[in-house]
Amino acid sequence: MDNHFANLSGGNNITHSNAGTDRGQTFGDFECIIMRFLFVFTGSVGLLENIVVVTIILHSRIMLDFPSNWFVLSLAIADAIFCFAAIPLINALCLGASYIILIGVVAQFVTIASAGNLFILTFNRFLSVYNSLRYPGLMTYRRAKCLVVIPWGIAFLMSVLVGISVQAGSQDIAYLHSSYYTTLIILTIGLNVYMFKLARSKRRVTVQQQSAVLAPGDKLLRKEFRLLIRLLVVTLTFFGACIPTMVLMYLYPTAPSRQTRSFQRKSIWCLFALLFNAVMNPLIYSSNHPIFKRYFNKVRNRILPQCSIAPLNT
Repeated sequence: MDNHFANLSGGNNITHSNAGTDRGQTFGDFECIIMRFLFVFTGSVGLLENIVVVTIILHSRIMLDFPSNWFVLSLAIADAIFCFAAIPLINALCLGASYIILIGVVAQFVTIASAGNLFILTFNRFLSVYNSLRYPGLMTYRRAKCLVVIPWGIAFLMSVLVGISVQAGSQDIAYLHSSYYTTLIILTIGLNVYMFKLARSKRRVTVQQQSAVLAPGDKLLRKEFRLLIRLLVVTLTFFGACIPTMVLMYLYPTAPSRQTRSFQRKSIWCLFALLFNAVMNPLIYSSNHPIFKRYFNKVRNRILPQCSIAPLNT
């Protein structure tokens, strides 16, 4: 995604200046109010959702025995940090505050980590589909914990390189950054397409046989197919925000062009798309998940009995 947030921070000097026709005030007062409302509301909802996901996974220790939940936990932490950082980031963009650089680096760091976590989550799903018999031995929870560290380490390294290149006024790191995202996009989408075709072919074979003995297997295939669809939705929503951002960076290749009003306004929508993805991920994880549903039912049962008993006491 290049040094997208770093270039966004370069526009803080033009937010309330008049340096040309395309370098005038980037956002009007009414636009700032609308953007702040959207980002604060969406970021708060996403932060709350991801905190709930992290709390449930850590509270229910049995969930940590499953390798996939380590990847979900890591991605939820990255989404929670991004939702938290998006709120002061939009405020800094509207005010032209100096702390936008720090917030932009944090947002960029967790975005890189999210891309890596998403790829590992997809690879884990691919491994379970491709070789389901050997999967428990290949992907243990210890190996899952080790794999979770990799995307965070890469994100830290690339963020440091981006910070050094921005301070030096160099754009060479942008090619490495774009190559990283492009590679993850190709690999993640390729794995999803392969798993989708494999799961679809298995379902066709099961339906054609119409055997009572295969009924439990058919139910399991349907469950795997639904899990695959949810993972595919997560992938599409994330890279659906990353790809337009990469295209935008190629359309505005120079630093002066990225300080124009048109670039700043288009970048805001790419940023909001990433924020929307961070809000959607917890909803996709928790849907039809038995442990999440159990916790939600406990909360509902604690609230509804109080509502139903109150009228009886009156």
